[in-house]
Amino acid sequence: MKVQTLILGEFLQHEKKTAFRLYRFPMPLSPPLHQTDPSNALYYYSLHDLDQLDLLPCQHASLPRYYRDYPSTFCKDNQGQVFASTKVLGFLAKEMGWHLLFDLCHATEHSSASTWTSLLTRIDKLTSISPSLQLVEQDLNPLRLTGQEFLSRKVLLANRLSPPTPQTANTMSSSLLLQRRLAPKQKTAHLTIHTPTYRDHHLRHTNLRSAPLRKSMSRFQLNRRLHQALAADGKAVCASPIRTATPARPGASHSFTQLQRNEFLQPFDRLYDTLEETKKLKVQLDDNIRQSLVLLTKFQARQGDLQRQIKHEVEDVFVPYLQTLDGLVQRLGHAEKTFEQKHLHAPTPAASVQSEIHFLMTRIDQLEKKLASKSPTP
Repeated sequence: MKVQTLILGEFLQHEKKTAFRLYRFPMPLSPPLHQTDPSNALYYYSLHDLDQLDLLPCQHASLPRYYRDYPSTFCKDNQGQVFASTKVLGFLAKEMGWHLLFDLCHATEHSSASTWTSLLTRIDKLTSISPSLQLVEQDLNPLRLTGQEFLSRKVLLANRLSPPTPQTANTMSSSLLLQRRLAPKQKTAHLTIHTPTYRDHHLRHTNLRSAPLRKSMSRFQLNRRLHQALAADGKAVCASPIRTATPARPGASHSFTQLQRNEFLQPFDRLYDTLEETKKLKVQLDDNIRQSLVLLTKFQARQGDLQRQIKHEVEDVFVPYLQTLDGLVQRLGHAEKTFEQKHLHAPTPAASVQSEIHFLMTRIDQLEKKLASKSPTP
């Protein structure tokens, strides 16, 4: 059938350029597809593409839980490539705090080009970004997963014929274990589980037990082990296609552990940076206080010197002016005495006396102006 894809960019996979796509599946999504409505559709991302771009590890611990709770949101094509709905991916991104994946799950072909550009530029492993974001038709036959694909004989036969890889071995062992757990019991009051061989060291986390149980307790244990087996199958769903047995990337299995470690250490890194900045600020504050104390001590020591220096400068400036004023006052007093003696011994007419008085007053005004001009302003 024809589905629409939105080519977002390209990334390198085994030294070959691979397109990063947003898949638009019409509704209803059920095999086969009939009476589809072009205006109503679901959006999907390939889990393999998200793993290659380090947006979502395929071995993430929460994927089996979402696959068990929302099995209809996962599907695959004829080549075994697994797709997940943007709805369930958005739930997972919101739970884990992955803002980039959360924004990608809410963007569609109706989003603006600037929005897509700002999102795609944040993906480091994209070698190029598509200049024109337009829907392109592609031949694809999406089928919903039912959870029974990994119990079929074809898958078991393919696992036997294909080279042993960690992913295929995990899928085969978990499927065989699930079949043995679901096998009917021969009316026995004991719960007996056929454990795998000791060579299957990757299954040691299954926590197998054998003990006499009541009927209700055995049913509870059986349901719990069934959920664990389905979770193990959910992890196998995210693996690469079965037909092409390619070796797993070395960093893919450790990406989630590294992410958890970084998230755990992030608050401690911030605390360490804050402590380092506080230490630097404290050292700067101590230096400023020390310099202020040194300056204050120097100022207190020089306070007496400053007072003596100011006193000497004032005396050097004002003493000459004071001496000049004293001389002028003495001359004025001597002139007054001389004038009085002359007028007492030789009387003059009244007109001449008034003129001389006027002359003396004028002279006194001139002397006062002269003294005022020579005296410094305070």
